[in-house]
Amino acid sequence: MPISTIMPPKKTLVIYSGPTSMNRFLDKNGMYIDNMNYFLEHGISCSDDTASNIQSEEDDNTESIIVNYAFVLTQEVADYYSAPNGPLTKKIQECKGVGREDQVEEDGETT
Repeated sequence: MPISTIMPPKKTLVIYSGPTSMNRFLDKNGMYIDNMNYFLEHGISCSDDTASNIQSEEDDNTESIIVNYAFVLTQEVADYYSAPNGPLTKKIQECKGVGREDQVEEDGETT
């Protein structure tokens, strides 16, 4: 019978430095804006802030990792991305929705 071990999840911090201006034609901001939008769409998993803490021999030595994100932005860029309909706000709302769906699956009811 496999022995389960309780291991605390490892933690990591991703620091993303975004564009310095929303002017796509200033320096390389167009590329930086595209990169940030791509990162928000494809680089963040809504389950990054949760982790399963139970491991057994069948787990193939995989480890739980909790990922937190920090964004370094100018005020102009932060205002755009965190606006009510901004890309960062949308990602946060998407992840909150995923959290609620997971909670419904576990509890069988909405909390």
